[in-house]
Amino acid sequence: MRLRLFISLLFLIPFTGFAQSEKHSIELRLDSCHAVESNQTTAGMMNCESVARDEWFEEIDKYYNKLLSILDDERKQQLSLSQFKWKEYQEQEFIFVVNHYYSRGGTMWRIVAISIQREIVKTRAQHLKSIYDNLLLEDYKIK
Repeated sequence: MRLRLFISLLFLIPFTGFAQSEKHSIELRLDSCHAVESNQTTAGMMNCESVARDEWFEEIDKYYNKLLSILDDERKQQLSLSQFKWKEYQEQEFIFVVNHYYSRGGTMWRIVAISIQREIVKTRAQHLKSIYDNLLLEDYKIK
């Protein structure tokens, strides 16, 4: 019985590294920003989150433009429409998040709201990067 358990655990060891991925440089800078003692205020934390959110917006633009440079006309139109609809969603979601969390009272909820906004933008940036990376990995001939 112990031998089976040991063998089972032995097979799991090589896979533990795959569960953890490296942090993106934006997230590393965010962590560093939060670690600064002068940022241990509501304003400081909100500034850290805001800077990171804006950097994720830059990542969206970067990968959106990279995709536009390799997609055929039909897919460019689809991506443009998708990005337009995502932007509409993002704007409405930001309004909802701010209204919801700011109404709860207390300054901590403001940090929660901007953190959620950052995650929304981060998710879109990672999605666009994933599409781009997959096209490159597949050596997909789009044009």
